[in-house]
Amino acid sequence: MDSQISAKLAEGSYILGQSRNLSDGYDKVNQHVADLGYEVIHDYSNRNITAYRKKDDPTNIHIAHKGTQPNSKTGHKDILSDIKLAFGFGSLSRQAANRKNKTEKIVRELQPETLTMSGHSLGGFTMNHTLAKSKLVRDNLDMAHSFNAGTSPISDNDLSKISAKGKKQLTNRVIHHRTKDDIVSKGFNLVGVPFGKLQEYKLRQTDHEKEHRELHNNLLEKESPKSKEELKKLKWNDKALYSHHLFHFSDRILDPLKRKSKSKK
Repeated sequence: MDSQISAKLAEGSYILGQSRNLSDGYDKVNQHVADLGYEVIHDYSNRNITAYRKKDDPTNIHIAHKGTQPNSKTGHKDILSDIKLAFGFGSLSRQAANRKNKTEKIVRELQPETLTMSGHSLGGFTMNHTLAKSKLVRDNLDMAHSFNAGTSPISDNDLSKISAKGKKQLTNRVIHHRTKDDIVSKGFNLVGVPFGKLQEYKLRQTDHEKEHRELHNNLLEKESPKSKEELKKLKWNDKALYSHHLFHFSDRILDPLKRKSKSKK
């Protein structure tokens, strides 16, 4: 599955997460992803996880894990999970365990022929936690994309505690996407990538950036694209926050970072 499509489906989980009424939320998410040919599966979606199916192929299932959303009904649980994650205790998060169990239930009961997943920030971590801990999900997974996934600078939160077979199984099925200045996913550089592949990007500095859709992470209400001059003037903390947003992956073109491989002596 294309990473841009995965990112937009992950955005839908934020829309559902901040909805006061789930029924209205389902409608809003369906409008957001209408051009992708997906629709929400009501019985398997909540404010933590959004399950989709392709309209023309009900056996094609996508599961999106929601990231931190302070002003939503899951806000306090999201923040508690973030604290545990930051200090290396993410595997002890009740929220991560519940999301793993929910994902397994979806897989067992819907029995998808094609299974894809996505998650941003905290949602990226809980998705990765699920893949690390659930053989059922790994065995059914076709492709998963994490976007600026939550990491710790001191621990991989037990994500590497996976069998050699399981790690090999995920090598070409999981891509971790991160923007260079994002702090939340910096642990991938400091601690390492537990499985899958890491793709890093730099923000494209241009006066002609595509207008992005309304942000759904409740950190900023709405933000205009930054020009080349504005990006250069951003302070490091503001740039780190700006770099973290999911819209960079759903609505914009990023420049992949190409690192020179070390020559063998």
